[in-house]
Formats: sequence, C-alpha cells, structure tokens
Amino acid sequence: MISRVNLADTDEYQELNIGDTVTVYGNSIHLGEVVSVEERKLESNMAHRLKAALLQATILFAIYACNFSEKENQTTASTIRKAPTKTKAINTVNLCFRQVTGWQNQDTAWIVLHINGQQVTGSYVNLPFEKDVRRGTLRGTKKEKEISALWSFMQEGQLDSLPVQFKLTNNQLRQKPFSYNKDTGRKYLADTTSYSVIFQETNCADLPESDI
Repeated sequence: MISRVNLADTDEYQELNIGDTVTVYGNSIHLGEVVSVEERKLESNMAHRLKAALLQATILFAIYACNFSEKENQTTASTIRKAPTKTKAINTVNLCFRQVTGWQNQDTAWIVLHINGQQVTGSYVNLPFEKDVRRGTLRGTKKEKEISALWSFMQEGQLDSLPVQFKLTNNQLRQKPFSYNKDTGRKYLADTTSYSVIFQETNCADLPESDI
C-alpha cells in the first residue's frame, strides 16, 4: 500500500496500492509508473553524488601522492648530500735513524722507515769498520709502537734475510739484538731479548740518497 489519499474535494480517503490506476482531476495515473519515475530520480541523484564523491577522493589522493613523492625525493637528495665520506687518506710517515758505535765511532748503521698505517717498508744498512757490509730492505707491519719485519740484504754477493724487531720511542728506534746459534751458524731473535740496540733519530737528508 502506498498511502491513503484524498482524490477529490471530499471527506473520503481511499487506500491505494502499487499498480492501481487512479484518476486525478481528469488524468489517469498508473501508480507503478509514478513510483518507478521517483525511484529512477532517486537512483540518478545517488549515482551523481557517488560519482562526485569518487572524483573528489581521486583528486585528494592524487594531490597527497604528489606531495609524498616530492617529500621522498627531497629526503633522498638531502640524505645523499649529507652522507659522510668514509674514505680516509692514510699519509705515509718517513722516519730516519742512525747509530754510531765501535772504536773511534767507526761502525755506523742507519735505518729508514716508511710507515703507512700498519704497513712498514724501508731500508737497513749496517757498515761495520773493516767487516762485511749488509745493505738491504725492510718489509713488515706495525702494531702500536712495535715493528716486526724481514730484513732482506746482500752480504759478500749473497742474498740473505733475518727477522728484525724494533720499537719506536721518543726520538729513538730500539732494536732487539741477534743471538747466535752455534749449530747452524746463523743469527736469530730470542723471545726474551729486550730492545737494547739504540738508533737515534736523524734528518733523512743527512743519509745517502740511495738508501732513503
């Protein structure tokens, strides 16, 4: 039932249902058509409102996405600009030491060290008076103040090598002396040996250029 309506200027009301045909002021109206027209209008209005809401939501989402993307790009660029450089240059330190000993200070020796981080290279020359000369290179590593290296040298035309250990102190380079093995006839480093051989720091320009 749709409603109770007054179809004429009378005090009587009539109950109407969908599908009934009524006459209002001489015009016949099918109630099903009236309802269908009203339903279509309502559906059309709802569809227009839904489309408008969807369009508004799409526009807002697009604006938000653009702003978010721009902020992301700015953050990424800022991070790249502010990223600290982890590469750190290691400068090589050059040190020179000299030792003068023997009768009338006739025995001389000098050591040149090139220290690059933990890596150590250089040269070691030993010139005892009227004895065999040992002239060679150093290659080893440094840990705090101590240096362990291999001394490769020439003596009487023969290539030989010995392990050496040094310790850096104030204006000095201290070396562990060699011990001698009678059975093998070779020198070696004893574990209990102290740094008792002393070289004084000197200006590298005072040493022969070929050994620096």
